[in-house]
Amino acid sequence: MMQMVWKYIEELTGRGIELSVLLQLLVYWSAAVLPMAVPVAVLLAGIMVYGDLAESNEFAALRASGIGFWRLSRPLLVVVGLVGVGMFFVNNNVIPVANFKGENLLINIAQQKPTFNLQPGYFYHGLEGYTVKVDRKSDHEVWGIMVYDHTDRTQGNARLLSAPHGTLRPIAGGKWLELTLENGAIYEELKARTPEERTGRPFLRAEFDTLFMRFNMANFQGKDLYAVQRTNQFNMLTVRQLESSLDSLERVLGQRKVEMGREWTLRYSGLDSTRAWAPKAKPS
Repeated sequence: MMQMVWKYIEELTGRGIELSVLLQLLVYWSAAVLPMAVPVAVLLAGIMVYGDLAESNEFAALRASGIGFWRLSRPLLVVVGLVGVGMFFVNNNVIPVANFKGENLLINIAQQKPTFNLQPGYFYHGLEGYTVKVDRKSDHEVWGIMVYDHTDRTQGNARLLSAPHGTLRPIAGGKWLELTLENGAIYEELKARTPEERTGRPFLRAEFDTLFMRFNMANFQGKDLYAVQRTNQFNMLTVRQLESSLDSLERVLGQRKVEMGREWTLRYSGLDSTRAWAPKAKPS
């Protein structure tokens, strides 16, 4: 279980997924452990029981009373048979369903966009087209704001918005995030057309009292975690479903063999592919 968690740790962290959903995923993963854990548990239990009987000389007493080893082992054999039947049922009916639900849930979790998490002192790149950095944050207020505009990908960091104070608030039901900047400035590098301008690197500076910026938060909206993404994997099928799939694959394989044989015959026998059995005309 820990191996599965560490394997998919990047897909599970930072997605804003509730703990109940992660526990549900662990339950689906644990189904595959049953066929491996239960036989080992039965083996250890048998070793402990018969070891305790041998240590306390109970075997000698049982043999003296006329009870043989095979009669003593009969209950254990019955239990092992029932466990074997139960594990076949788990492998054939429970694990395919758990694999189906678990893999689809994992795919949907991995496709979730990380939650909006603006941390003071760090550059945040989660907003498409923008990089945001704040020095301090308290509820919906932020201080020391720097916003790099990357909407024009050809310009790089050519446009910077800076303000000492601002506020953050969701609007339109959380579909948009509005950032209000106060008493700030806009710095923008101008395109240099001449060598003299390239040397001087001119830029534009504009001050403002209040500036409103809106960021689309549609990508941060939660998606359906239980949508079906994958259905035909072999580990999601029962024995009967595997037999049916095997018959279909054999028919497809037979058709492909006939098609490939016909194609290679036409290619290397000098026959025209448009006229199956007409020889190609030799060049004069």
